[in-house]
Amino acid sequence: MKPTLGKELLYISKEEVASVGLAMADIINLMEYVYREKGLGRTIMPCKMPMHPIEGAMTKNLTAMPACILDKDIAGVKFIGGYSTNYSKGLDYIYGLQILADLDTGIPISVMDCNWITAMRTSAVTGFGARYLANKDSETLTIIGCGAQGRNSVHALFCELTEIKKIYATDILEESLDSFAAEMSSAYDVEVVKIKNLEEAICDSDIIVSGIPSDKTPDQQVIKKEWLKSNCTVFPVDLGVTFFDDAISDEVFDKSYTDDHAQFLHFQNDDFLVGLKKLPVEFGDMLTGKYPARENHDERIVSVPPGTGLADLITAAAVYELATEKNIGTILRL
Repeated sequence: MKPTLGKELLYISKEEVASVGLAMADIINLMEYVYREKGLGRTIMPCKMPMHPIEGAMTKNLTAMPACILDKDIAGVKFIGGYSTNYSKGLDYIYGLQILADLDTGIPISVMDCNWITAMRTSAVTGFGARYLANKDSETLTIIGCGAQGRNSVHALFCELTEIKKIYATDILEESLDSFAAEMSSAYDVEVVKIKNLEEAICDSDIIVSGIPSDKTPDQQVIKKEWLKSNCTVFPVDLGVTFFDDAISDEVFDKSYTDDHAQFLHFQNDDFLVGLKKLPVEFGDMLTGKYPARENHDERIVSVPPGTGLADLITAAAVYELATEKNIGTILRL
């Protein structure tokens, strides 16, 4: 069920996007593919374009994210809002839409919800990062924030790391923490420990994932550099807002990685990840052999990808292909 080019497009709802059957392991492979393509110069991606209705704050954030993958003959743009104020209204933090266009004609072929895509591709980048940057014998994991990002990050990490035996977890909502603990204990042979002492959890963790809303306020900065193990791998999905500025720095970490230099610098200009004075290595340069990944067990490594339209686009393209194969979605007239 493909739409007629130039006359129709396929609309895919949030529930339908999630139902197409695209697995986390597949999305991790898509992340590796698209960042290798980026490293080879076979993509086009202007820097994401954010708007902050509240000046200088990430509390309300609207962003357009265009991208093009030449090998796939597809282009697209995601328009997404991240509003931490939505929680008080009983709404999700993230809402948005992804548009796909045929590269040969420029004609839109699909519009789909991007809430699921955003959550899954973000966690898949963490899984992809673990593939190249984490120690394979990592046994302990800390999750800060047990919402969709925290849950999906665990599923992504378990695609790549098979020795995790203990998960420390914390969330400001007790019900989210309880739900997370029940889900992970059921899904994996792992002990889930609700964090009572954050310092003890961090000191014992081989892997750390922080995934709270990216509102950089002093009360959210709680993780100190002295707590980090010498060989840990850190994935601050929230742009590092749970860490003190000197905890994510060139002095603390042996290596740092990101998805795109321009977007990394944009967020640094907004006062995020300011402890990293040297540009992190781009994933594409790592995948194409310009720079190494983890080289020994003792390296302390941080992965700080702000997220790219390329990651959204390749995921959405895979969703679209599966949806057309399975007759999922609604044909709309252009």
